[in-house]
Amino acid sequence: RLIFSEVPPIILSQQEQVEPRNWLDIDVIDTTLLDTNVNDLRHSAFNINPFVLNDLKELIITGKRAARRSMLIHRQGNTFSYCQ
Repeated sequence: RLIFSEVPPIILSQQEQVEPRNWLDIDVIDTTLLDTNVNDLRHSAFNINPFVLNDLKELIITGKRAARRSMLIHRQGNTFSYCQ
């Protein structure tokens, strides 16, 4: 399902090549794999999740980027997720 219906999808022919992606200089932390079912309401509870809290602590204390922090694993491009 397209979120932006006014923007047509990009369809490449077999002769066209996909251009390399230029990732933004920002670390993206994908939290979709975290356990978020609180009281069976499917709400996030990041304020009590130890993975998030420990990662924030490491970020604040050391200033390390996501690729160098101990709680994260690389997914693709500039996207990381928590190692559980």
